[in-house]
Amino acid sequence: MTEACLERTGSEATPAEPPAADALFILGQTRAGKPFRPSDWVDRMAGLFATFGEDKTLRYSPLVHPATLDGVRGLWLDAHLRERDPSAYAFIMAFADSQQLAIRPAHGAVPASH
Repeated sequence: MTEACLERTGSEATPAEPPAADALFILGQTRAGKPFRPSDWVDRMAGLFATFGEDKTLRYSPLVHPATLDGVRGLWLDAHLRERDPSAYAFIMAFADSQQLAIRPAHGAVPASH
């Protein structure tokens, strides 16, 4: 993990807690402000948690889905995912950290239409 996402306790590093919010928004840009590639990463990640309805339409999970915040496309992550599926939450957060993606509280994020 990067130093930006670590808290130091003695000589051990542990992941920092994300900002307190009902939901998090993982932006489609790095912490340095550069667009993240591939540009379809949001659809790929949200698709891992999606299902197909009886009408064969893709239905995103209410806990993980594409969204837009301030004109930037990204991944909306409900805070309850951490309790309901800790390994899924850890997977997404580890991905965001390894790619140095910016993470913000999701206040004002608009779900993407599909």
